[in-house]
Amino acid sequence: MWLGPRPRLFVLDPEKFKEMATKVYDFQKPDTSPLFKLLASGFANYDGDKWAKHRKIVSPAFNVEKLKVSLWFMFNCVIIII
Repeated sequence: MWLGPRPRLFVLDPEKFKEMATKVYDFQKPDTSPLFKLLASGFANYDGDKWAKHRKIVSPAFNVEKLKVSLWFMFNCVIIII
């Protein structure tokens, strides 16, 4: 897909996405504008070693068992609201 003057590639295959997420140095993120870097700095914009370090820190929060518990609570909240 073209986003302005730059092409963008969207990966929908989970295995390909996993490969891209683990090979930090093979798949670099595209350059962003300085304004975007100023307004949206954080984990999603990190690259290389800094990204790997922060990914290692937050990965336990996305453990499958923890996500199952979270999904259960979210599902019950939606049922109560409806």
